[in-house]
Amino acid sequence: MFEEEGPLGKGITVGKVQVCLSTTDRSSSTSIFQLLERQANKIDEDSESPELAQMANEVCLALLRKKDDWSGACSSSKWFSENDAGKAESYFNDLANTEAAKFEKEYVPLEGSSSPDTGTATPTQVVVSLLLEVQGDSTK
Repeated sequence: MFEEEGPLGKGITVGKVQVCLSTTDRSSSTSIFQLLERQANKIDEDSESPELAQMANEVCLALLRKKDDWSGACSSSKWFSENDAGKAESYFNDLANTEAAKFEKEYVPLEGSSSPDTGTATPTQVVVSLLLEVQGDSTK
Protein backbone atom coordinates (compact mmCIF):
# COMPACT_ATOMS: atom_id res chain seq x y z
CA MET A 1 0.00 0.00 0.00
CA PHE A 2 2.70 2.53 0.98
CA GLU A 3 5.66 0.98 -0.82
CA GLU A 4 6.13 3.76 -3.33
CA GLU A 5 7.84 6.92 -2.27
CA GLY A 6 5.45 9.84 -2.02
CA PRO A 7 6.11 13.59 -1.82
CA LEU A 8 6.95 13.24 1.88
CA GLY A 9 9.20 10.20 1.52
CA LYS A 10 8.69 6.49 2.09
CA GLY A 11 6.64 4.80 4.77
CA ILE A 12 3.71 6.11 6.73
CA THR A 13 3.35 8.43 9.70
CA VAL A 14 0.44 7.94 12.11
CA GLY A 15 -0.27 10.95 14.28
CA LYS A 16 -2.66 12.31 16.85
CA VAL A 17 -3.33 16.00 17.48
CA GLN A 18 -5.58 17.11 20.32
CA VAL A 19 -6.77 20.63 21.04
CA CYS A 20 -8.77 21.67 24.11
CA LEU A 21 -10.79 24.85 23.87
CA SER A 22 -13.32 26.63 26.01
CA THR A 23 -16.51 27.94 24.45
CA THR A 24 -19.86 29.35 25.51
CA ASP A 25 -21.15 29.15 21.92
CA ARG A 26 -22.86 25.78 21.59
CA SER A 27 -25.41 26.22 18.83
CA SER A 28 -24.65 29.10 16.45
CA SER A 29 -23.49 28.35 12.92
CA THR A 30 -19.97 29.50 13.87
CA SER A 31 -19.66 27.30 16.98
CA ILE A 32 -16.94 24.66 16.92
CA PHE A 33 -19.67 22.03 17.37
CA GLN A 34 -21.50 23.12 14.22
CA LEU A 35 -18.27 23.49 12.22
CA LEU A 36 -17.21 19.95 13.12
CA GLU A 37 -20.67 18.53 12.46
CA ARG A 38 -20.82 20.12 9.00
CA GLN A 39 -17.46 18.62 8.09
CA ALA A 40 -18.36 15.18 9.44
CA ASN A 41 -21.62 15.16 7.47
CA LYS A 42 -19.75 15.80 4.21
CA ILE A 43 -17.82 12.52 4.51
CA ASP A 44 -19.24 9.07 3.99
CA GLU A 45 -17.87 5.55 4.22
CA ASP A 46 -16.74 5.52 0.59
CA SER A 47 -14.90 8.85 0.65
CA GLU A 48 -11.64 9.07 -1.27
CA SER A 49 -8.33 10.39 0.07
CA PRO A 50 -8.72 13.89 -1.45
CA GLU A 51 -12.09 14.33 0.30
CA LEU A 52 -10.65 13.16 3.61
CA ALA A 53 -7.64 15.43 3.20
CA GLN A 54 -9.97 18.37 2.50
CA MET A 55 -11.99 17.55 5.62
CA ALA A 56 -8.81 17.41 7.75
CA ASN A 57 -7.75 20.76 6.27
CA GLU A 58 -11.12 22.38 7.03
CA VAL A 59 -11.16 21.06 10.61
CA CYS A 60 -7.62 22.34 11.21
CA LEU A 61 -8.56 25.75 9.79
CA ALA A 62 -11.64 25.88 12.03
CA LEU A 63 -9.50 25.09 15.06
CA LEU A 64 -6.90 27.70 14.10
CA ARG A 65 -9.64 30.31 13.74
CA LYS A 66 -10.65 29.52 17.33
CA LYS A 67 -7.06 29.66 18.69
CA ASP A 68 -7.96 32.44 21.16
CA ASP A 69 -10.22 29.90 22.89
CA TRP A 70 -7.53 27.21 23.23
CA SER A 71 -6.60 26.11 26.74
CA GLY A 72 -4.24 23.30 25.75
CA ALA A 73 -2.93 21.14 22.93
CA CYS A 74 -0.74 18.09 22.41
CA SER A 75 0.45 15.90 19.57
CA SER A 76 2.29 12.67 18.95
CA SER A 77 3.34 10.71 15.91
CA LYS A 78 5.00 7.47 14.97
CA TRP A 79 6.68 6.59 11.68
CA PHE A 80 6.46 3.13 10.08
CA SER A 81 8.59 1.82 7.23
CA GLU A 82 7.00 0.92 3.94
CA ASN A 83 7.18 -2.75 4.99
CA ASP A 84 5.08 -2.09 8.11
CA ALA A 85 1.84 -0.75 6.60
CA GLY A 86 -0.13 -3.35 8.58
CA LYS A 87 1.46 -2.22 11.83
CA ALA A 88 0.67 1.40 10.97
CA GLU A 89 -2.99 0.53 10.36
CA SER A 90 -3.11 -1.43 13.63
CA TYR A 91 -1.57 1.50 15.53
CA PHE A 92 -4.10 3.90 13.97
CA ASN A 93 -6.97 1.58 14.99
CA ASP A 94 -5.57 1.36 18.55
CA LEU A 95 -5.49 5.17 18.79
CA ALA A 96 -9.06 5.40 17.44
CA ASN A 97 -10.34 2.76 19.85
CA THR A 98 -8.62 4.46 22.80
CA GLU A 99 -10.32 7.75 21.94
CA ALA A 100 -13.73 6.11 21.38
CA ALA A 101 -13.51 4.20 24.68
CA LYS A 102 -13.42 7.49 26.60
CA PHE A 103 -17.16 7.92 26.02
CA GLU A 104 -19.96 5.87 27.55
CA LYS A 105 -22.49 6.94 24.95
CA GLU A 106 -22.70 9.09 21.87
CA TYR A 107 -25.26 11.84 21.53
CA VAL A 108 -26.41 12.49 18.00
CA PRO A 109 -29.22 15.04 17.72
CA LEU A 110 -32.16 14.23 15.47
CA GLU A 111 -32.02 15.93 12.11
CA GLY A 112 -33.74 19.28 12.22
CA SER A 113 -33.55 19.54 15.99
CA SER A 114 -31.55 22.23 17.70
CA SER A 115 -29.55 22.13 20.89
CA PRO A 116 -31.44 23.44 23.89
CA ASP A 117 -30.21 26.89 24.79
CA THR A 118 -30.22 27.28 28.54
CA GLY A 119 -29.51 30.99 28.34
CA THR A 120 -26.45 30.62 30.53
CA ALA A 121 -22.95 31.53 29.48
CA THR A 122 -21.14 28.74 31.31
CA PRO A 123 -18.19 27.63 29.24
CA THR A 124 -17.92 24.13 27.84
CA GLN A 125 -14.54 22.44 27.51
CA VAL A 126 -14.22 20.87 24.07
CA VAL A 127 -11.47 18.40 23.18
CA VAL A 128 -11.01 17.80 19.46
CA SER A 129 -8.88 14.79 18.54
CA LEU A 130 -7.54 14.31 15.02
CA LEU A 131 -6.06 10.96 14.06
CA LEU A 132 -4.18 10.97 10.78
CA GLU A 133 -2.22 8.63 8.54
CA VAL A 134 0.18 10.43 6.23
CA GLN A 135 2.13 8.73 3.47
CA GLY A 136 5.79 9.46 4.16
CA ASP A 137 7.58 11.23 6.95
CA SER A 138 6.81 14.93 7.14
CA THR A 139 9.36 15.43 9.92
CA LYS A 140 12.39 14.94 7.64
